Amino acid sequence: LLFDAPGSGEWQLLAPALRTLATQRPLVCVAPPLQPHAPALQGLGLPLQHIVWLTPPEPADAAWGLEQALRSGSCSAALWWGEASAPMLRRLHLAALEHGCLLWVLRPLAARRQSSPAPLRLACSPAARGQLDICVFKRRGPAQAAPLRLRLPPIAGLRLTPSDHAVARTAPAVVAA
Repeated sequence: LLFDAPGSGEWQLLAPALRTLATQRPLVCVAPPLQPHAPALQGLGLPLQHIVWLTPPEPADAAWGLEQALRSGSCSAALWWGEASAPMLRRLHLAALEHGCLLWVLRPLAARRQSSPAPLRLACSPAARGQLDICVFKRRGPAQAAPLRLRLPPIAGLRLTPSDHAVARTAPAVVAA
């Protein structure tokens, strides 16, 4: 998944799948660029007690930690906000396939020109009024003719002010395991 910037709707886009997957095995989130906001995640119906956060100090440590989590077979899904070489992405993709884990790699839009073993690649951009434009630029089958526009689900019980958004974008990520 490629996004303009962190916090552009990735959690709202993935929440329905993550809610279901979290009932089976824990979710692993590696190197999130923004501090996780617990009330927002709960408002999306995500069980915090089933989410493992990894924030390694170095990108190589993040890739290694993610690979270990995937190979352990103990997680149902993994999200990684990181950059990696094509060979590393292949290793992570294979580890996820071998152990029945869904893997989402969240990268900046600039990564669109880089190769990836992912069978599905989406470029996502926020649109007006809680919507998300999605360009499917790699998939099995014929090319996607036009971008999709999805209305993102609201986050239950959450009202952020403009100053809350500024704090969320600059705060460091937390470590929890």
